Amino acid sequence: MKKIETSIIINAEVEDVWKAITDVASYYKWNPQIIDIKGKLEANETIYAEIFAPDGSGTKYGFEGRVAKAEPNKVLAWEGGTKGILFGYHYWILEPHENGTKVFHGEDMEGSYIDGISDEEFNLLKPAYENYNVKLKLYIEEQK
Repeated sequence: MKKIETSIIINAEVEDVWKAITDVASYYKWNPQIIDIKGKLEANETIYAEIFAPDGSGTKYGFEGRVAKAEPNKVLAWEGGTKGILFGYHYWILEPHENGTKVFHGEDMEGSYIDGISDEEFNLLKPAYENYNVKLKLYIEEQK
């Protein structure tokens, strides 16, 4: 298993961050990877998304996942893929912080495809996740 782990402080209440990460109709405003997402971000619900690959190649693909956790104002996570080949668990963990909300954002990936990627190549994905964090921060803070 390989992991991408990032964090950022957003100058907004946890509830405001939760609202942004669960509003599927607005994802395109802050997440450059997601073209479209359908479904309810509630535990055990199925979601469908059209996304750009996080490697910056511009490759588009469809994704079907299951919302693994949806604890309001705390954790949102979905998972999907093909076990044994490429399976991911994508998450946001929200914690109150003296300056607003600390957001832990990442993904755990496993499978033969991931095993075939060097750590150096895999780590090239991290800047995309950090970029999503910055875009989310700007989107939320501009709403205030």
